[in-house]
Amino acid sequence: MINAAVAARGVALVRKALVAQELELGRLVHLIPDIRWPVKWAYYVVAPQKALRRHEVMSFHTWLTGIRAVEFNCPAEAPGAGPT
Repeated sequence: MINAAVAARGVALVRKALVAQELELGRLVHLIPDIRWPVKWAYYVVAPQKALRRHEVMSFHTWLTGIRAVEFNCPAEAPGAGPT
């Protein structure tokens, strides 16, 4: 899943520890950096910056931030915005 995200073949929902190096090197970016899912272990939705131009990735981001807005009463924001 992580390799597919790095190769711009999709997004990955993973623990930050599994993608820390890719985030640090800029190979992946957080799609929703301000959200921390209410689970014991945090998961991050990540993808390469260039993947954000793909319709499928933007559609997934729009859907996911819509869920966040409803479930957590948080406003949606642009993918890749905020701290990485």
